[in-house]
Amino acid sequence: MQRFEKIEQVYEEAKIKEKITSVRFENSKVILTLDYKIEVVAEEQKDLDYKMKFLKEILKEVSGRSGKIDITQEKPTFVEKVG
Repeated sequence: MQRFEKIEQVYEEAKIKEKITSVRFENSKVILTLDYKIEVVAEEQKDLDYKMKFLKEILKEVSGRSGKIDITQEKPTFVEKVG
């Protein structure tokens, strides 16, 4: 539970409006599902504060859509879910 609490704290500090609806841990990555629509892949330990602030800006651009954002990449992209 401690791992989730750290992520939740950083997420809340970034003031992201979307709610975390599920969390999974896979190796050194964390996969967050936001509002049951958007899946976010992040590295659990690496620059989490910065990544969450960056995520907030991405989410402003994709509001209301479903898909996946991989912020482990140098140039994160949003892949919209089709269907």
